[in-house]
This record gives sequence, structure tokens and C-alpha cells, in this order.
Amino acid sequence: DKKKEGLKIYPNVGPGNLTVEQVYTLKSKVGDIFPLGGISNELSALGNEAGYFPIVKMDKYGFNNPPDVYNKSIDIAIIGDSFAEGHSVESKYNIASILNKKNYNSIIFGKPGNGSLIEYATFREYVTPLKPKVVIWLIYENDFMDLNEEINIPILKRYLTDNNFSQNLIYKQNEIDKAYKDFLD
Repeated sequence: DKKKEGLKIYPNVGPGNLTVEQVYTLKSKVGDIFPLGGISNELSALGNEAGYFPIVKMDKYGFNNPPDVYNKSIDIAIIGDSFAEGHSVESKYNIASILNKKNYNSIIFGKPGNGSLIEYATFREYVTPLKPKVVIWLIYENDFMDLNEEINIPILKRYLTDNNFSQNLIYKQNEIDKAYKDFLD
């Protein structure tokens, strides 16, 4: 329906909701990068668990945040999977938005299907540079099951074996966007 209205809306993508083969296909398009966010500054359709698909505009790294959240210091960073993201609710109802109404500058770094190792890599790539006062890491049983697959991906395993390892993803968003769009189109 939105396409008929002339809107370009992408599915909400992230590494955790792609198969290992799809991630490697995407990875080959951007070189030696394992994307952890989604498509930046574009509309995305979230999951339909309440009878509708919330349409949100993703932030500059492909996460479900308002664009101005990066303009001041971060009080609370939230890491996790779809629950952290607010996968099936309008942005005004996600955890960060509720905390923002309480005057905490809160930010979400969650994507559907993320497991513990992807979440840790996300912490290293996106959260650590922001130096938030508090980090809330939402962990569920399924995150540990996802770890069984994630631990076999060499680039993710480097986050555990090399304290200095970084893909510097905050500087590679254009390549990540192009790879995701090519893959989805």
C-alpha cells in the first residue's frame, strides 16, 4: 500500500534476521565487513505482532532512533534483539522513547534475531564510542541459542579474541547501505 503511495520502504534488516549464507553474500559485496546495523535514514517496516506494520525511519546507522539522539551525550544505551528495538510497536512506544520522556537521552542498538555475540560486537562498534552513562543489555534465552551459529563466523569471533579489533562500522555506513539495498532489491 505504501509503495502505491510512492514511498520507498525497506524491510527491517540486520545481521540476526538473515541466514548465515545471506550475511556472507552481503559481506562479499562490502568487502571484509560484517554489518551490525541496518539501512540508514530510510523508512523500514517493523514486525506485525499487533495487527499492523509500524513504519519507522531508521537513524544514521540503521537503528530505530530519532536522528537528533546523537546531538548530546547519551544517558542510556540499550542493546539487544527485537525486544530492545521495539520491533512491533511505533517508535513512540519503544523502551528508549519511554525513557526519553523521563528526560534520559536514550538510544537503541537492537535488531531482530541478534544473538549474544552480535550484540557484543554492536556494543564494541557503536556503544563504546558514545560513552553512555548506563548500558542496558537485554538478554533472552534465544540469544544464547543464536550464539551457536554466531561463534562460527570468524569476523564475529575476533571481537572475543582481540580486544583492539574493530570494523570501524560507524565510518562505513554508505557501503553497508548500498550492500543491503542491492541485496534487497
